Amino acid sequence: VSTQSTGGEDEEKFIEFMRPLTTTIESMFEQIATNQVQYDDQLKLQTVGLCCDLRGLVLSFTNKSCFIMFFDWLYPKYLPLLTQALVRWADCPLLTTSVLRCVAEIVQNKSQRLMFDVSSPNGILLFREVSKLLSQYGERVLAMADVPDDQIYRAKLKQISLCFQILRSAL
Repeated sequence: VSTQSTGGEDEEKFIEFMRPLTTTIESMFEQIATNQVQYDDQLKLQTVGLCCDLRGLVLSFTNKSCFIMFFDWLYPKYLPLLTQALVRWADCPLLTTSVLRCVAEIVQNKSQRLMFDVSSPNGILLFREVSKLLSQYGERVLAMADVPDDQIYRAKLKQISLCFQILRSAL
């Protein structure tokens, strides 16, 4: 997304650029809302792919205006999907790692891109959503049955480390 033209054109280009991801997310929301359990494996893989795409996109945002367009697109409509995915599939290390890495990149303040306007509540809203995500995921991790010693890093410790990274960045 180029930031060379006027703000209105930038937003239109951004919305057009995000259209495939928007379609994917809305389809995923529909499947989760209707609780189509037979598609769980497919939905998990879609979520992993979506998080990788979002993470790559956020990595490329090096200025405030691009990140704010992304944040306005993501919140409040689509960010809850990440929390829902973590809560629903907390026992799937591939998915939880992807979601947590995506969230870690979103809250990372690279190039001062998270500098919201003084009158904007976006910083507080982002912190609230991330706190909710970490809290709900943490409850699921604590409720997990005993994990074999050879699987503990892959199933719990890696994700807990990402949670601490998110928490550090969010504060």
